[in-house]
Amino acid sequence: MRPNERVAMTRIGEVLDHAVRYLQHVNEIIHSQLESAPTERVRMLLGAFELEQRALTGAIERYQEDAEERVLGRFVNFSVELPAAIAGPDSNDSTLAVTEWLVGVNKHLHDLFSEVAGSVNVEDVRTALTGLADQIETHERKLSKEYQRFEDL
Repeated sequence: MRPNERVAMTRIGEVLDHAVRYLQHVNEIIHSQLESAPTERVRMLLGAFELEQRALTGAIERYQEDAEERVLGRFVNFSVELPAAIAGPDSNDSTLAVTEWLVGVNKHLHDLFSEVAGSVNVEDVRTALTGLADQIETHERKLSKEYQRFEDL
């Protein structure tokens, strides 16, 4: 990852907008890595990761579409360090390198949702954001299982 920049967010909707844009960019990076992967095993793993990442992106987009305006418009006085840009993995020649990169990239969202949840004083909004952080954790476990499955091949 490249250096971070400090960003202030004032509404929950802005947090979700950031998450969706971030995940869409990660999806683009995965797709570009898929085309240039040096081995069949890495290509297969990236294909599986691409599906999982798209599912995660879709889940957050659906939450954003379905969320009530009182949640999306909820004021938060939140400032966070965000990556200025997302770089691909340092190396795409091993399944481990690709997996570690993707888990690290997704950790940013988990941390973001957790931090915002901790700063919100409305219980149902805090529960929603904690649920999104938990969803990222579940996603990371899926990625780890996919990695292990490809190592067992």
